[in-house]
This record gives sequence, C-alpha cells and structure tokens, in this order.
Amino acid sequence: MWVYNGWVAYASVRTRRGGDGFAYGATESFVANLAMHWCQVTEATSDGGGGCQLRAVVKTTPLNPRKVRGGTW
Repeated sequence: MWVYNGWVAYASVRTRRGGDGFAYGATESFVANLAMHWCQVTEATSDGGGGCQLRAVVKTTPLNPRKVRGGTW
C-alpha cells in the first residue's frame, strides 16, 4: 500500500481463516475505524473464528522532492 502524507492502518484476526482490513486517509481515528470495519466485514464472510484487532496505525510523512528519484516502473 502506498500512502502520501496521511495515515495507514491494518487490522486482522489471529486465526488462519479470518478477516483483515486496510485503510488510508487523513486522520488516525478515521483509518483505525475503517480498518476495523473492513476486518469485521471480511471476517463475517470468511467464517472466521476470532475477533478483529488493530495491528498497526502509522503516520506517513511527505516525500522530500529533492531526494526522490524516479525511474521506469
């Protein structure tokens, strides 16, 4: 996942057949809630057996354009 100047979050269950959720956005609370929401949605559809937990919430920093080098993708 690539995020520029914002927040990113990941939530999952501990079981092998469970849900997981990713989110990105402008605020910490928004991405935390959205990641948990998508984890719970995918857990319900995958017959998962554990509760969702927020695993990571990370603030990204803007790139310094002077240090970024492009290339062919």
